Amino acid sequence: MKLRDKEIRDGSLAMLKIWRDMKYKEIDEEYNRKVEEYDRKISKQEEEVSQIIGKLKELVDEGEASIIQVKQLKKEIEIMENQVNKLMINKQIQISSLNNTNELDLINNYVQLGSEKYFVKGRVFCGGDDLYALESEKPCSFYDGLCPQCRTTHVSLQSNRGFYVLCRTLHERLKKT
Repeated sequence: MKLRDKEIRDGSLAMLKIWRDMKYKEIDEEYNRKVEEYDRKISKQEEEVSQIIGKLKELVDEGEASIIQVKQLKKEIEIMENQVNKLMINKQIQISSLNNTNELDLINNYVQLGSEKYFVKGRVFCGGDDLYALESEKPCSFYDGLCPQCRTTHVSLQSNRGFYVLCRTLHERLKKT
């Protein structure tokens, strides 16, 4: 009887190992597919950056850069920066969801904090912190639109209406309401 139990156990373990190997193979294939997709998106962004650098170089070589051209290039750079940030955020959210972290996706949505309404214009990673860029419906003198970490503008915000807040702080605040 013990010999038969050992054969059953060994056979079952062998089947379990085969099943495990198949699951690992499926996970590896999905991982490789996502890495390729991410690499394609990054390559596209790098290509767009190269085009803008080429435009800037042409303007510098010509020696004639109008204010309109500079503003247009600045706008293109801001759009691209937002796309890169969104790409990085999506990657971070995907990783968080794999770790069973419950993340809210607030970008391009309004949030109500007290009696004020704010539009979430973007999400950035700066100085090791995950930040939302918010824009108030009403102007306020102490909103400067600058990142509290590096004192630059990551997301284009209206004057005296924009500020940054830690993502975890906003999530906690919204969960309380």
